[in-house]
Amino acid sequence: MTIKRSSFAVFLLFLGAMPLCAQFTQWRGFDSNWKNPRNWSDGVPNSSRETRISLGSPANSDVYVPAPDENNIATTDDFQVQSGGKVYFEPGAVLLVNGPCKLQNDASISLGDGKITFGKSVTFFYGGVFDAGTGTIYFKGETWDGKSGCEFFPGKSIVVVSGHSTPVLTGDWYFHDIKFSQEGSSATLAGNFFVKHKMVLEEGVTVTLASGNLTMGRSATLTLKEGSRLIIKGTFNNYGSVTGPGRIIVQPGEPALPVQLTSFTATRKDFTVRLVWSTQTETNNYGFEIERKAEDKRQITEWQKIGFVAGSGTSTAPRAYTYMDANLSSDRYAYRIKQIDNDGKFQYYGNAEVDVGLASREFKLESNYPNPFNPTTTIQFTLADDGRATLKVYNMIGQEVTTLFDGEGQAGRIQQVKFDASRLPSGLYFAKLESGKQQMMRKMMLVK
Repeated sequence: MTIKRSSFAVFLLFLGAMPLCAQFTQWRGFDSNWKNPRNWSDGVPNSSRETRISLGSPANSDVYVPAPDENNIATTDDFQVQSGGKVYFEPGAVLLVNGPCKLQNDASISLGDGKITFGKSVTFFYGGVFDAGTGTIYFKGETWDGKSGCEFFPGKSIVVVSGHSTPVLTGDWYFHDIKFSQEGSSATLAGNFFVKHKMVLEEGVTVTLASGNLTMGRSATLTLKEGSRLIIKGTFNNYGSVTGPGRIIVQPGEPALPVQLTSFTATRKDFTVRLVWSTQTETNNYGFEIERKAEDKRQITEWQKIGFVAGSGTSTAPRAYTYMDANLSSDRYAYRIKQIDNDGKFQYYGNAEVDVGLASREFKLESNYPNPFNPTTTIQFTLADDGRATLKVYNMIGQEVTTLFDGEGQAGRIQQVKFDASRLPSGLYFAKLESGKQQMMRKMMLVK
């Protein structure tokens, strides 16, 4: 078939007059429902269409990403929240962003407890606000860039960095939890990063601090799993603890880490706690102060120094340390260690928690030990319910000799007291435990 030139020209003019298919769908904002097609210029976003959200006409800029409905998850290709746009996540909401994401000036995203996955680059511009709340952010792209003046509120969120490519995080960031996952992957940090609670490098992951600062807060834990590496080219400020068999590598020409702690554990036997920790390398290490605090909810306690273990100075070989904390009362305890350099600088590692004196919830008075005794012996008892209890000692003619315990007792914990009979004569004595309508008595023999 032959088409004449004049007819072909008319055909081209006709094509030129036809509207082209929209490459994006623009938020129009009649209400806040993401699923309502009327709110979008070209239908609800999907995985192959860009999304743009801004303060439009009518002036309803609030958009609510929905929770999954019958496996239908909100998706988009490129995702731009432009000036004035506000995006909120409903409880349990999920959004998959396959293309680049841009949070521009005066725009905001509030994640709540939702989840968002970034499949490509992420850029937060000056004036953009991202409130992470308690949500989860999955970053599988190549670059995550925070321009000066953007605001990222971490809340108690979790950031998961994964993918076989080399994601690069640049800018100044304050994270609650951040995890680098997927074996064989790597990530580069270039900027200033503060971790409040937890940073984890999964097995086989390499993370490089190319420039800037990485700071672990006082209650933060850095976990390096088998085969993982944290390469330090910038500055590493550790006020928390480091655990796991992975490695921290300081590149030549960079300041050396004073101490690389690889583990810190606390285990109990009866009323004694055994602390064990080890280091991979040490530089200028004077030693470790041991600190402890009780975690009993009925009272507020502070960290207290309970001991000191000398360090190994400078060592490139692994070192192991042990400390025994004996004669404890029944309670839950937290431990941490304060590593001190020879020049007085210090940093904290920890903390490990352990329960001491757990027992079944029953009313019971144990036999004292030793028995016979001279002049001291130990008595243990447990209660079935929380409440006031007394433990008193009587002589053979029923006279009260002393009160060993008079106060609020906690069920499910062993109460342990000492009986010092150094001022009493030899003979038979009775220990009597009372709580509510319950009572129990045990015989004790003092032999001098």
